[in-house]
Amino acid sequence: MSKVLKDYRAIMRHMKRLPSGDGMKQHVTALYRAGKALSKGEARAARETAHAYATTVSSVQELSFLRGLDTGDKMEQKDLVSAMASRVGLNMPSQFDDGKTY
Repeated sequence: MSKVLKDYRAIMRHMKRLPSGDGMKQHVTALYRAGKALSKGEARAARETAHAYATTVSSVQELSFLRGLDTGDKMEQKDLVSAMASRVGLNMPSQFDDGKTY
């Protein structure tokens, strides 16, 4: 049961980010409640489908975040400069990396 709630919450978090979130949240909640009355085989298939969707949504969100880091959209200026320098082989020795600017 906890796995079902975990997947339901992951899907609902995703629905908050969508422009049509309210209508979709109501639809997902209705499907969740209707799943309680399904037979054992149907309930298992519905759980597997919900788990696959929740996993996909979480993976896409994580990939989007990582791509933002890769392009530098979500990095601070200092970290962005360090990342660009390390890509071309320019790394500061650790004794000079104390956070001070010279």
